[in-house]
Amino acid sequence: MLDDVGRVLDDTAAVVDLVQRQKDLGITIPGDGEYGKAMSNAEDYGAWWTYSFQRTAGLELTDFDPILAEPVRSEPGAIRLTSFADRRDWTRFASAYQDPESGIQIGRNATAFPSATGPISYTGQAALDSDIANLKAGLETANIPTGFITALSPGSASRIGNDYYASEEEFIYAWADVLREEYRAIVDAGLIVQIDDPSIAENWDQINPEPSIEDYQRFTQIRVDALNYALEGLPEDQIRFQDISLPAGKVLVPEKPVKFGPAFQGEAVLGECPGRVRCNEFRCAGQGTRVAGVDAIECHDAVPFHRSCH
Repeated sequence: MLDDVGRVLDDTAAVVDLVQRQKDLGITIPGDGEYGKAMSNAEDYGAWWTYSFQRTAGLELTDFDPILAEPVRSEPGAIRLTSFADRRDWTRFASAYQDPESGIQIGRNATAFPSATGPISYTGQAALDSDIANLKAGLETANIPTGFITALSPGSASRIGNDYYASEEEFIYAWADVLREEYRAIVDAGLIVQIDDPSIAENWDQINPEPSIEDYQRFTQIRVDALNYALEGLPEDQIRFQDISLPAGKVLVPEKPVKFGPAFQGEAVLGECPGRVRCNEFRCAGQGTRVAGVDAIECHDAVPFHRSCH
């Protein structure tokens, strides 16, 4: 096993190599490959989220497990997230989610899911400093002016147990205060922060039974407002939200828009998905710019999030 110094040097070399490979492929705004985030294996689909547990004080392991918790049923005007195992897409497409060859199996997480048992605060400064230094080393070697580091959204972060805060909204805003430190450090380093927030879309399936569009908009607006609060005062040209582009011939039919703040250069809408679509590319950073992206979104019965790019 590498000691701490050896691990840091190894991570730096890996990021330098990764940035160069992205440049060779024509990508002009590369990412760091999330090398600083703890992973269980070569394909860990939870590291984008679980890394935050190791960078946040006030969390402890309890008996609550958001994956296997008892199902929660929502009612019109009062919707709540159920357990992940009870998600409507997980149950409808159970064979795909359980198939190790499907490409969407969650796999084993490197970090167990904790609960908030006290006031939460950010403690990840050293880890983030390392992430920033590694990416900047890669950018300098490849002679690229800037790149991006991903950071979790308050809405996605808050989907763990809460044994301390008086309400769900208070808990979400507590995460906004925590993650603001990460966002600010990334942009202060001259880099772009990509907000990872698949919960904006996948919360739709984690509400059981299916909610009305209006209820889901109200539910989502709280999370959007908390994110804009966390991003307040940061330069818009150094912020990007997880974008999707749809394959040719696929469209999303808009309903009423969710009100995004000025940090988002696009329009968010809710709509119906005309079929099951796999979206793999993320290119929304201006004409002639290619942005690295590693995430995917699946559309099942409905897709509650889409951003048009201007």
